[in-house]
Amino acid sequence: MLGFVFFVAVFGFMYLIYKLMANNPSENKDGTTSMRVSIANIDGVYVGIRGKLNQTAPGIFYFTDLDKDNKLLNGQFNLLHYYQNGATGTDLVVKSAETTTKTKHGITRAVTGGVIGGVPGAVVGAATAKKVSTTKEPLTTTVRNPNNAILVLKNINSNDELSVELSLDFMRELERLNKFIKIESEFSK
Repeated sequence: MLGFVFFVAVFGFMYLIYKLMANNPSENKDGTTSMRVSIANIDGVYVGIRGKLNQTAPGIFYFTDLDKDNKLLNGQFNLLHYYQNGATGTDLVVKSAETTTKTKHGITRAVTGGVIGGVPGAVVGAATAKKVSTTKEPLTTTVRNPNNAILVLKNINSNDELSVELSLDFMRELERLNKFIKIESEFSK
């Protein structure tokens, strides 16, 4: 069982590293920058497409390396609006609360009871010792998961507007997207 838990932990850590590295903005040979993205919805319709979002100049984007064809994503786009609807938090208990009970002055009371009443007095004296309980609060952490980011784009050639919802799994992906688009957020400060 311990081997299985270790395997799951190592696999989870490797997946996390992969996800963090896969979304790092990089520079292409032609001087453009790109970032791997997961497109959840286009104009409110689920598409589930993975690919690259490329930027040729500030505010000018195009998509490449898409794992599914979608004609709406062909061409270059101006970024009209970008918004991200915050993050949801999940509290995780890392270590549960602990209660410790200690007996104080038990030996002193047993000796005193023994002097006064012999063996029965020692037993009664020890039984009347003070019990003090202390409770350590649980150790918790909050994991913040970003909600999806939405890019409102306008096709440079056709002037059609498009709403592209990007799926974000980690706060780090949101930070990279903000850096890629060159937008400050509360999370990138």
